[in-house]
Amino acid sequence: MDALEEVLRKHEFIVGNSYTMADAVWTPVLLRLSEIGLGKVFFENGLRPSVEKYLQKVQQRPSFNEAVTQFSQYKNPNSTSNSSSEKSSLFTSKTRANERKTSSYLKISSTILALGIIVGITWKHFK
Repeated sequence: MDALEEVLRKHEFIVGNSYTMADAVWTPVLLRLSEIGLGKVFFENGLRPSVEKYLQKVQQRPSFNEAVTQFSQYKNPNSTSNSSSEKSSLFTSKTRANERKTSSYLKISSTILALGIIVGITWKHFK
């Protein structure tokens, strides 16, 4: 995290001034850490202000809104509370199913990665 903080002090994004694959890798990790309350341990509340500002900036991107914010608003197609017309309008294409599957995999893999980072930091600290 210290290395990421140092890089983000110098650049708008990880590899410079454009959002790249490096940012696409770190975005779900930082988001997941924040979602599970570990952002407070690693970067929130001024611990690493450049990382915190970076995540806020990434969350303002239209692509983040489309991929994360809007995605979470979709309704579960298996839910019995949705009318068939709602289900039909929201989940008729395979694309929606693939988006849901991809998002689930992304959440799982980012959680595993976040846990790996935590274990690695903990191991290094107590070694």
